[in-house]
Amino acid sequence: MADKNKNYLKRAFNRKAANFSNVDFLHPIVRDELLERLSMFRLKPLHSLVLGGGGGELATALRGLYPNTNCVSIDSSEAMSELAQQQGDVLCADMLELPLTDNSVDLIVSNLALQYGANAQGSLQSVLNEINRVLKPGGLLLTAFCGNGSFAELRQSCARDNYEHFDALPDLHNAGDEMLKAGFRDPVLDTELLTITYSSFDKLIHELRALSATRQISRRRKGLGGKAYWQQTRLNYESQRNVDDKLPVTIELVYAHARGGEAPKPAEPAEYSVPLSRLLGRGPRKMTTDDPTDED
Repeated sequence: MADKNKNYLKRAFNRKAANFSNVDFLHPIVRDELLERLSMFRLKPLHSLVLGGGGGELATALRGLYPNTNCVSIDSSEAMSELAQQQGDVLCADMLELPLTDNSVDLIVSNLALQYGANAQGSLQSVLNEINRVLKPGGLLLTAFCGNGSFAELRQSCARDNYEHFDALPDLHNAGDEMLKAGFRDPVLDTELLTITYSSFDKLIHELRALSATRQISRRRKGLGGKAYWQQTRLNYESQRNVDDKLPVTIELVYAHARGGEAPKPAEPAEYSVPLSRLLGRGPRKMTTDDPTDED
């Protein structure tokens, strides 16, 4: 991701750190899924790492799951790192430049952070290269990130003004290829669609902004557009109300795990898998964040 976007996101998370856990409904859902998936592996990691560790909740869970692990939470936000420091070891650093030696970590877990390491085209290649550098051969990477099917309704609704208001998000299949190119072994990827519904457009925008989910912007203009821009965007979104008269937000959650490996050989063929049982076995999930007392 471009430096100006990294700096923007760092400032955004610094501003929101103190109240983030009160508005964050998405990371806990994905964190529970990641922890459930970890139970499928027989691990005794001595050194583990949480990328995009936020307030330290996932790192705390890993320390409980693996009492003998030295778990470090890494986040580029100083304010988030200060919160996580209350619970354990923390490094405030960029995931594209990890301050760790090669082949030094047994387990790396990331909860909805990897997309912030993507470039403007949605490629995760650079961050995957860096992760595999510090991961021991045979060590485990387990991650979840927002795929390019996310926020389709909002992207479609944004008024046309010759500005790109979103960076591209990673593609499931491209990410699999990039994991192989980075040297990972046996990558497995699957996807789940989570639909969140709202009664109010204002609440929808407020919550997504609070999560910094909608603000990966590569060519921002100051203020993200004026009053006329948002009036048109609101009208466009209102036309997408569902049969229950709710406004949907679709998030494509991509889950991936792989083993660390040596640098890949250019001529070496490799494959990654997308298990159909996972793709077809669970239907799309739906949830609403509307409280009973909400008024439109």
